[in-house]
Amino acid sequence: MRGSTRTGADVVIVGAGHNGLVAAFYLARAGLRVQVLEARSLVGGAVATEELIDGFRFSTCAFRLWGLQRPVIRDMGLAGRVTIRMPEPTVLRLYPDGRALKQWSDLGRTAADLESFAAGSSARLTDWSALWERAGALYEPFVLREPPSESELRARSALLGDPDLYDTLRTADMASLVRDHFADEAVQGAYIAAPADPRQPGSPLEIAWASVPLEPDWAGLPVGGMGALASAMAEAAAGAGAEITTDASVKRILVGDRGAAGVELGDGSRLDAGIVVSNLSPRATYTRLVDPGVLDPSFLGRVEGISSTIGYLKLHAALREPMDLSRYLGPDHDPAAGSYMRITRSIDHYISAWEDCAAGRPARDPVIQLGTHTALDPASAPPGGHAVSALVLYAPPVPENGTWDELRTPVAEDLIDRITEYVPNFRRALVDYVLFTPADLEQRLGMPDGDIHHGDHLPGQFFTGRPFPGSGGWRSPVAGLYLCGAGTHPGGEVTGAPGYNCAAAILADRNDGAR
Repeated sequence: MRGSTRTGADVVIVGAGHNGLVAAFYLARAGLRVQVLEARSLVGGAVATEELIDGFRFSTCAFRLWGLQRPVIRDMGLAGRVTIRMPEPTVLRLYPDGRALKQWSDLGRTAADLESFAAGSSARLTDWSALWERAGALYEPFVLREPPSESELRARSALLGDPDLYDTLRTADMASLVRDHFADEAVQGAYIAAPADPRQPGSPLEIAWASVPLEPDWAGLPVGGMGALASAMAEAAAGAGAEITTDASVKRILVGDRGAAGVELGDGSRLDAGIVVSNLSPRATYTRLVDPGVLDPSFLGRVEGISSTIGYLKLHAALREPMDLSRYLGPDHDPAAGSYMRITRSIDHYISAWEDCAAGRPARDPVIQLGTHTALDPASAPPGGHAVSALVLYAPPVPENGTWDELRTPVAEDLIDRITEYVPNFRRALVDYVLFTPADLEQRLGMPDGDIHHGDHLPGQFFTGRPFPGSGGWRSPVAGLYLCGAGTHPGGEVTGAPGYNCAAAILADRNDGAR
């Protein structure tokens, strides 16, 4: 009822993204009365499955599962609720000359294909893989805990037998590391990856985060799309006692003399609670939900200074037939071999896409991650059809010329043409498409500037610098107000770690207060 006040919750969680659901589960399991409020009609946030085109179901934002943390899987009982299928090859790299490089879950098989693709290139693959195994091992102990100091990271490096490891990741750049290991330009294109400019010192830190060891059998494509994971998490949270309400937007976080006091909803009703947890980005939480005057201006200035310069495009396409990959895989290929593909011809290709974005232009020659669940999950499309999604790097949050509404159609059409250069039947088979721009991702999913990580994965915004130095991480300057989203340690991706860590911080603070 409009203007009414409800009580009875110990904790209100704003947003039912996957980290909000993880936090809800742990807090409810600890005996707290937890209410989750979600503005949309479905849970999951960026981890959702939606029928965006009649008969075609897409993983709206997050496409592939790789880093969900072991305790989250175990404690929430997800193994019995979600089915994961791993395509082989795990990645199919496409090149304009008709060559393809297959990367497999088995390193030996990858090495054999790499050697066939470019003679002599496999010689350094073992060293390359070992580097990222050490990088993942460096990061692993610090994922589900308070962020580490640099001295802890250096001590861990020494324990791993590579005392310079952390400093190498912090000061080297991905472009140089790739060139040091691989001479062939096309192979370099297969192994280059970075959160932004691959020439930037510290860019390997993000790849180290993506190298944390995986839970066996929990890397791949969930049957039912990524939304199947969110639904399973919601079931686990509800089973632990949390109440989840959709179509319930939050207008503001209420702050009283003692700190957080609850929330006011979009319909004017109020829900009182002594603890409020925001699954939104730090910027959205502090500047949109907390009333002006509550936070110190210098703190707000630092919030506004959070670097969020990396935008993305997400294209969802309905095809009336499978993608034609015969030029790469032969006429009788298994469609599942094209479940996850990447188009990155070279390091220079990657750099050019970034430079366009930095100049305020959509990438004229974008880096494309292309995938479909349909070969492994036929229910995602009508018989014979395929639901295909592309994550496109990069797109400026605010274009230099025009608005994203004005650019949407020409950018989408150019992107379709680019994909058709590699997949010749793509445009002919196209039934319809939907393009989400950075503005759409912000408006639809609350991602600031279309940044899927709620703040760039760049040096200075990892570990104790996330979301920024002195910010308090999951804690805030307001007593009882916490953050559990991707903008907090350890960062973005579908890991559940920020939600786990936020719940742990809340429970630790309650225990300290009870002493």
